[in-house]
Amino acid sequence: MIADAQQAAALQASNQGSDFTLIHPGFVRADLLINSSNQITFGDILQFNLYVTRL
Repeated sequence: MIADAQQAAALQASNQGSDFTLIHPGFVRADLLINSSNQITFGDILQFNLYVTRL
C-alpha cells in the first residue's frame, strides 16, 4: 500500500509516474490498523510513516 501511494504521488507530481517503487523494510514503523468505522486517520498514518519524504 505504501509503495502504491508513493507511485501515485510520483504520477501526480510529474505526469510521468514510475515503473516501480521500492520500500526499505525499516521504513514501516508500525502496523496500520483500520478502526471499527473502517477509516484510516492522518494520525494513524503518522504512526507507521515517521519520515517525511517528498518525491
